[in-house]
Amino acid sequence: MKNFARVWLIATGVGAAITLLMPAVIVIAAITIIGLPLAFALLLAPFVFIVSLGAWYIGRRLALGRTGYAIGVGFMVLALAVPPYFINAKLEERAASLVAEDRDTLSKPLRAKVIAVRDGAAARFGRDETACDGFCMRTLMNGVAERILFVAQDLNEPLNPAMPARSFRMEKRAECPSVELKGGNDQIEDNRPHQSKKAYELMQLEVAKGNCLIEETVPLGAAAAVISRGVVHRGESVIAAGLDPTADTVNASRLSVHERMRHGFVETYRRTSVVTDLLLPVLAPTATTGSELRSYTVLARRKSRINLDSSYEDKADWSKFLTGKLGLDLALRDSAAEEATRQVLAQGLSRAGPVSDGTVKLGADFFDGIARKDKMAAEDYPLARSLLTDTRFNVPMSAWAAVRYATDAEDAYFEAIAASMFLRLASIADTDDGKRYPVWRDEVRYIGGVVRELPATTILKHRADLEWLASQERLRVWAHEALGRLNEFGADAAPRLLWLMDEAVRVKNAYDSDWNNIYVTGLAGLCRMGQAGSAMIQPIYERLNAGVMVKHASYWDLTIQTLTGMGADPEEMWGHLQTDDRNHTRQRFTREVARAKDKRDCSY
Repeated sequence: MKNFARVWLIATGVGAAITLLMPAVIVIAAITIIGLPLAFALLLAPFVFIVSLGAWYIGRRLALGRTGYAIGVGFMVLALAVPPYFINAKLEERAASLVAEDRDTLSKPLRAKVIAVRDGAAARFGRDETACDGFCMRTLMNGVAERILFVAQDLNEPLNPAMPARSFRMEKRAECPSVELKGGNDQIEDNRPHQSKKAYELMQLEVAKGNCLIEETVPLGAAAAVISRGVVHRGESVIAAGLDPTADTVNASRLSVHERMRHGFVETYRRTSVVTDLLLPVLAPTATTGSELRSYTVLARRKSRINLDSSYEDKADWSKFLTGKLGLDLALRDSAAEEATRQVLAQGLSRAGPVSDGTVKLGADFFDGIARKDKMAAEDYPLARSLLTDTRFNVPMSAWAAVRYATDAEDAYFEAIAASMFLRLASIADTDDGKRYPVWRDEVRYIGGVVRELPATTILKHRADLEWLASQERLRVWAHEALGRLNEFGADAAPRLLWLMDEAVRVKNAYDSDWNNIYVTGLAGLCRMGQAGSAMIQPIYERLNAGVMVKHASYWDLTIQTLTGMGADPEEMWGHLQTDDRNHTRQRFTREVARAKDKRDCSY
């Protein structure tokens, strides 16, 4: 018995030490799958060791044999259960106090011409982006309210009618002020198909039609109803609480509505959602994981939720609250949006002189729609061509879609677009200010994406344009995807692609990581060229030996793919591609060669 107790205490003690001092071991064991039993044992080890050590000591003192040890186990479990009993009661009392004044005297649906949203945390928007989010846009477009206000304030503080608020409303004007609508900030869930128009796109359509989104500053008191959301009590997380049993682990958020009555604002609705991390019935040190699989030592806890519909939620569903509880009509109506978009863009194209900012941005949304649908309607062809050939409109991010999905277009369609892209590049080159990060770099990148998608028959007519682009040190860095099409010209273009790689290495210090664009373009172009580029095998060997070419990471793999496709001898290749990298083994090299022979992969 003594030997067993000694071995047991040593084993559980070592396990407890590993868990508390090196919790990452548990993650490593769990990842291997086969180590899951070990990981589970280590999680329990600290608690088992504490109980075992205490039971062993008490059993020795009582000298009652196994009965004494059993009494010791019972005493230790009871002793470890006392603190959680009182601590959890205190936490539950705190949680109950947070929901004690919840109420619901609200009439449904909420009717107010001016609605304010009071948020406990300041909203985060990019530079020049409007604070009018999905809720704001939907409410204004559907006529649910005439004005939406936004204000940031701690929800534990009383409403201050004099507080300045950002106000948004819609107004018909001959010319709308420029507004940067943010995509992806719509928190209203309505399970619409991916191809459907987004809230910001429908708002952009309204702006292009002259229904402007106007931002002003007004006092919060102008609102007829104030919807508040945010945190009202912030406790510690399980990880932050660590091994502190007395840590406050109560976290509460609140949704409320104040309606303006004769004597001021009156709270007619409040619902507080509380998540409490209670201790287990016994104090049990263990480990847990956080972000990036980092490990932490903590006390084992369980979650208790109040006023939450799901056991996975930490706060109430904002979308469900607005559309369900408040009964607000926030559905998007886009059945006629596509045709309306075409009409507005056609009108903008037909007018002489500058095009409004709203119409230009609507053009970008038009191409986004094509990209999401993976197809073009017959009526989209002339409009897409006009937008891409009219220099009053920028080339947007999704412009490539009007080439890739133009499956029924005639050669003239692609030729007009190609000519326009190279004319735009020439115009940008003429006005380049030489700054390190030019304002035009995004549009040049998008132009490169358009050229990338052009059919080979069109590309073959623009050798001179591509050669000119290759000679433009700055433009080619961001329009590199266009230069990847040089491989269409076969062996005659191989020296130019190799030259691009040399140029990338030469100027790499001038463009940070962007130099890589041209290097990969040249190497991938040679890769796609296959045996037509075989004359470049020896020049590549020379550069590998001279240390000019990059051999680390994915560059190594792409170089193997390229040389194999050109028909290089693997034995000769290996002599030039050996490095000190332990991952660059002969076995891996052989596998990569086999992959290239089976199906060449020229991606980076």
